[in-house]
Amino acid sequence: MFPASRPFAVGVLALLVGLSLASTAAASPTPSATAFFGLVGNWLGEGGTSDKGRQTPLTLRLECEKVSDGRAVLCRMDGRDQGGNLVLSETDLFGVDPVTGTGHWYAVSNAGETHDHLVKWRNPDTLLASLNWQQEGKEMAENVVLDLSSASYLNIRSIVSADGVEVAEFTGSFRQQ
Repeated sequence: MFPASRPFAVGVLALLVGLSLASTAAASPTPSATAFFGLVGNWLGEGGTSDKGRQTPLTLRLECEKVSDGRAVLCRMDGRDQGGNLVLSETDLFGVDPVTGTGHWYAVSNAGETHDHLVKWRNPDTLLASLNWQQEGKEMAENVVLDLSSASYLNIRSIVSADGVEVAEFTGSFRQQ
């Protein structure tokens, strides 16, 4: 063998092992990614927002589907108040980084908000999502609890705080259609 052939052989072996691991990983979603599958379906519900003490009831619709070959869930949520003065629209993408095992919830709203929530599970049926940022010199945080314990019902509660004081809340109770 030539002296250069040994690094070449090691390189080929590493490539083959890498391809083998990649094909095994692609065969099925990671267990964490499957936890998002409880969102899949069409949901109708009611909820509301609370901002600076003002409550606004909402009619909600949520549509979710598996995407990216079962590696993620894509959702579209719409909400309206009774008078049509408040319209919420949000697109959400849920997935898991296979290297770190970290869950992500990417959200973009019609208000232009764009968030990357980090996701953990309290248990197989309860998703906890958090987002932290600074705004106007304040430490902001959003903490979301998503309850997927029923195949027929879905509950969500989001609390936004500024310097540890609650400033806004969103709640939603959905039923599977």
